Amino acid sequence: EDDDEEEEEEEEDAGDNEDDAEGGERDEEEEEENGARVDGKGDGTTEETGGDGKASSSAKKPLSLKKLSKFKKQHDKTGVVYLSTIPPFMRVHKLRSLLSQYGLVGRIYLSPEDAAITRKRKKYRNNRRIKFTEGWVEFANKKVAKRVALALNNTAVGGKKRDYYSQDRWNMKYLSKFKWHHLTERIAYESNVKHQRVRNDMTEAKREAKFYLEKAGQAKALAAIKKKRKAKGAADLPTSKRQFKQRGLLRKDES
Repeated sequence: EDDDEEEEEEEEDAGDNEDDAEGGERDEEEEEENGARVDGKGDGTTEETGGDGKASSSAKKPLSLKKLSKFKKQHDKTGVVYLSTIPPFMRVHKLRSLLSQYGLVGRIYLSPEDAAITRKRKKYRNNRRIKFTEGWVEFANKKVAKRVALALNNTAVGGKKRDYYSQDRWNMKYLSKFKWHHLTERIAYESNVKHQRVRNDMTEAKREAKFYLEKAGQAKALAAIKKKRKAKGAADLPTSKRQFKQRGLLRKDES
């Protein structure tokens, strides 16, 4: 299966290179005619420039079909590596600097530890540093991502001996056919589930509080009626009696 995937990737890359070579000259001609330049943000938007070279305040143009197809090709080339554990208290910028030496790194997402564990650690250990449990790293080339995951998995982070993370070990895996939008959809789904659970708990708490207040109000009103009847010398309100025979309690010696 891995050989088949590699052959498919080589065919895709070969086709992409041919399309880029054919469309390169066309893109240059279009840019010269329109007097537009692509900004450095990588989002595919363009800015129109006037004769003085300054960007005008006009609205951003929508993506053309060629630029949209180019963006899709770049997106298809990306690969995501999953890190099951993060070295203690490692931040995003440190992780990026360690992995950037192997290839171009795009987006990084680290999942923080549970809030209850963080509060306990801050309370008893006086440690306020941020700790992450797992993470996802996006590489611009999925071949590079696959090689990095295979080479670094279960190996030491390395570096200088006095480095804080030199003795920690990588735990990573390349996620085949996994793109960044799959991760964002999962995070959005989990967030919605969490908010829905909180809303349900709040609704249940409000319902219980309302029921308690109603019963408390009824008990208060009944007590006031009894107090008035007692002051007037009237008989007490009739109490309800059970219509069935009550079984007596068994003693220990009888059982």
